[in-house]
Amino acid sequence: MLRPTIATRLRAALDALDDRLSRLGPWWSTAALTAMATVAAVTLHYLVRWAEGLPVQPYAMINLAVEITVIAGPIIFYARDVIAQLETSRAIMDGISRMTDRASQRARDHPRPHPRIGGEHEGRFLVVNRAAQRVDKR
Repeated sequence: MLRPTIATRLRAALDALDDRLSRLGPWWSTAALTAMATVAAVTLHYLVRWAEGLPVQPYAMINLAVEITVIAGPIIFYARDVIAQLETSRAIMDGISRMTDRASQRARDHPRPHPRIGGEHEGRFLVVNRAAQRVDKR
């Protein structure tokens, strides 16, 4: 049995998080993701300043949190909307692809002559001029 890789586990965890956040609706899921990004960035900023031996100023942390929230919130909201639209488009395209595959398979399984051409199209290229209602054999 194959062991799941770190990437597979991370993907599964992020998918589970996305499923939970999606249940909150667009506004609350955006707020939750923005809060997560803000907390992560402010924490990282604090740790880097601490590791460098530099002072950590409370006002700088508050400014950083506000800036990240103002910038990340609309981006996250828009990205979640675009992802939802892409998922819908992909589902539609999958349905169209399945219908096309079935029609193509039916055409291969049951070939029949075109009613206007009269079956004389074997091995030739035909150009149908609908305006003139004629078929030019080439």
